[in-house]
Amino acid sequence: MILPQSLLLLFSLPLLVLSNPPPTGAAQTSPIPSNPPPGNLQVDDDVCPDYETCSTKGHAYWKTLQATLANSDSRDRTDGLSLFNAYYKASFDYTSPADPDLHQDLLNHGIEADQLDRWTTYDKKSSTSAMGHFFAPYENIFDTYRGAIIAEANYRDWDAAKKLPWSELMYITYQFASRYADNENLHPLQDDDEPPHPPGGPIANLKHVIQHIVVNAGTKTILRNAYESNKYPVGADKVNDEGVWRQWTMKGSAGFFTAMLGTDNVKGVVWLLNDHAVEMGRKEVVEIWTRWDGEHPDIW
Repeated sequence: MILPQSLLLLFSLPLLVLSNPPPTGAAQTSPIPSNPPPGNLQVDDDVCPDYETCSTKGHAYWKTLQATLANSDSRDRTDGLSLFNAYYKASFDYTSPADPDLHQDLLNHGIEADQLDRWTTYDKKSSTSAMGHFFAPYENIFDTYRGAIIAEANYRDWDAAKKLPWSELMYITYQFASRYADNENLHPLQDDDEPPHPPGGPIANLKHVIQHIVVNAGTKTILRNAYESNKYPVGADKVNDEGVWRQWTMKGSAGFFTAMLGTDNVKGVVWLLNDHAVEMGRKEVVEIWTRWDGEHPDIW
């Protein structure tokens, strides 16, 4: 019998945990701003506008994943690599999160926040602003060695192709990051005074999916409902440098847990684990951790 491993999701509104817990309406098209902020909107066609709808959808997603994990003969579905090659491009560079709070959060979770890979994914016919500047719809930071996806900025409205969901784009680019991390031709040796680039790791090593600066209105509405129902203060979580993290699980808070699984910012993680259960190590979401400063929450 194959037992599913666990996955901890951590979000900064929301945080999804795939392994270890932390220590301490319809899509609308928006104009592309001249200086786009970081954030995770992730509006898909299959949206849930309210708590009841999100909870129903999230519970259905959860049952689908459980059935997949329980089936020892389940195989990964055919991935979207052919569509990716036809409609998308990806590139990467070294990075360290600019937000000092996120930088410290990563260190607190054992993720060395220097010299990580930022992967930029864009459709081949993506729009540009009036000034001719290019904006990529998907920018995410990967640490395949320690098993972390850090969703930095994801705006599906900017994806002119919309041929693949976020979960499939993550599966493909996370594989790229895993395969390329140890390639010295792609990751040339660094100067002695620079921090070392972490080695690569298998994609089944994924433990954390982190969404920093969640801006999706629907996700924030579900979180507000959860916070107010539990009498958690919204906007008063940051009582010290690390802030206050709230934990949500199927056992302890099933209604809110499944409602969050149904939101745009979280459901993609469920489908990533479901559609590629074998390669992702047969994991399930066991905990969602959230922190809310009153404006844009974090999800881990």
